[in-house]
Amino acid sequence: MLVLIISAFLLKTYFKKPPIIKFVDEDNAAIDGTVYLDYAQIGETENGEFKNLPKDYCETTHNLALKTAESRFEFSSYPIDCKSKVVSYIVKIKTIEK
Repeated sequence: MLVLIISAFLLKTYFKKPPIIKFVDEDNAAIDGTVYLDYAQIGETENGEFKNLPKDYCETTHNLALKTAESRFEFSSYPIDCKSKVVSYIVKIKTIEK
């Protein structure tokens, strides 16, 4: 019985499924663009969501970025983020009036 409990704990710890990443603005509107993980392009968002993080994503800290047509936004991600099924990053867009 103890072996089963330890095995279940190890499986859950070492085989965590990466979360879905959401990019939204302050009004909770989806922001689409190209997603970068540790400065390497890994894909595009769809309706502000990215679901294809690599399996080893949960093992260490990463630099996560979203590049839109107008801007680039950078975030830090941590292994603790993998305790959630969805991680939302709020993008604050500043407009400069002339």
